[in-house]
Amino acid sequence: MSPAGSQKPSWRQSWGKPFDFLFAAAGYCIGLGNVWRFPYLCFENGGGAFLIAYILCTVLVGVPIIILETSFGQCFRSGIMKTWGKVPIFKGIAIACLVCIFHTNTYYIVVLAWVSKYLVSSFS
Repeated sequence: MSPAGSQKPSWRQSWGKPFDFLFAAAGYCIGLGNVWRFPYLCFENGGGAFLIAYILCTVLVGVPIIILETSFGQCFRSGIMKTWGKVPIFKGIAIACLVCIFHTNTYYIVVLAWVSKYLVSSFS
């Protein structure tokens, strides 16, 4: 039996190789929208000019946020609620992230169902 107040350390998995993490992060970031919608957005919003602005925003905003989120989670080795809950003022960020994840998963399932349906229909 453990002494009062002490907690059993939790075991969490870690990445075995750097390339494992790199491919997992790429799979997280690159989705159907990048392949399907991005060329349409480039065409509708000015082609090369839109591409320059998009790459600039990705490098200056998107990459630092992904690095922050990933390094913060790896540093604490816990889930999103426990990680952002370490600082009580940031608990709202964790709740907002969970709400965004829920909404994204809800509509993304519908898009994947459409893609599956049209893929099956294309063979008949």
